[in-house]
Amino acid sequence: MSSLANAVRTRVSEECLTTRCQKEGCKVSLPRIGGFPDRQRPYVVIDMDHSESPASQDEQRCDFLFVGECENQGWVVPLELKRGQPTANEIVHQLRAGASIAEDIVPRNAEAKFRPVAAYGGELKRHQLKLFRYKANRIEFRGQREGVRLIRCGVSLKHALKSP
Repeated sequence: MSSLANAVRTRVSEECLTTRCQKEGCKVSLPRIGGFPDRQRPYVVIDMDHSESPASQDEQRCDFLFVGECENQGWVVPLELKRGQPTANEIVHQLRAGASIAEDIVPRNAEAKFRPVAAYGGELKRHQLKLFRYKANRIEFRGQREGVRLIRCGVSLKHALKSP
């Protein structure tokens, strides 16, 4: 099991952990790990909308937070899922909130890459794409400033984590 995933698993309630990333008609496939019981997966996925999640229910937050290993690399990935058209303003704000929560639950000494991801099902308007690409809309986690990786609903998280 990933020490990164294990460390985070001890800092959050088991109740908010999930094995699926799916909300309101949009889904992102997680890495397939054959033969591992949930508690031994090399990653954890936190449902940030769950009442036991580390996010306060009255604050902005992303839908999920993926922390752990994928393709032998440590990752911290806030995820936002939108069935319809993605809007940069809303999604960037939610992913920043997810990065802030990750700051609190990921051990300081952890070595991990950071990539904020938004999955969408509707049409991506050209002006929204430009907004997502603005440097001001990059999201920071421990000195790593990354733009939002946009993927379609139904795509694998592995695809989103591949180099730009």
